[in-house]
Amino acid sequence: MIVFPILNFVLPLMLSSFLLVGNPQYGCTECGNKVEGVLMSKSKKIETIKPGKTICDALLAVQPGNVTFPINSNTLTSGLTVSDNEVKKTIIKLAEEMKVVAEPGGAVAATAFFENKLD
Repeated sequence: MIVFPILNFVLPLMLSSFLLVGNPQYGCTECGNKVEGVLMSKSKKIETIKPGKTICDALLAVQPGNVTFPINSNTLTSGLTVSDNEVKKTIIKLAEEMKVVAEPGGAVAATAFFENKLD
C-alpha cells in the first residue's frame, strides 16, 4: 500500500510508474481543501478547486494538471483526507520519536497512516 501527498498530482504520477500493478495507491490531502481524492475516484473531468485555509500550503493547487489528472485518476485507488490538527500531531510525532523534520504538506501521507485512515 502506498500513500502520496497530492501535490498537483505530480508525485503520484512520477512514482506510479515504478510501483507494481495491483498495489493499492492513495492520494492524500488536507480536508480544508475540496477533496481532490473524491474527484479522482468519482469524476473523470478536471475541476477547478477553491483552496481552503490550511497549514498544508504545498497542497493548495487550484486545478489538477491536464496530463497528470487522467493518469492518476486511473492509477490511485482513492483519496484520503486529514485535518490540520492531525497533521500538527504527526509533525510533532515525527520530530520527537523519529527525528524527522517534515513540513505540513509533506506530512499528510504519514498522518493518514498514523490516524488509521487506510483500509
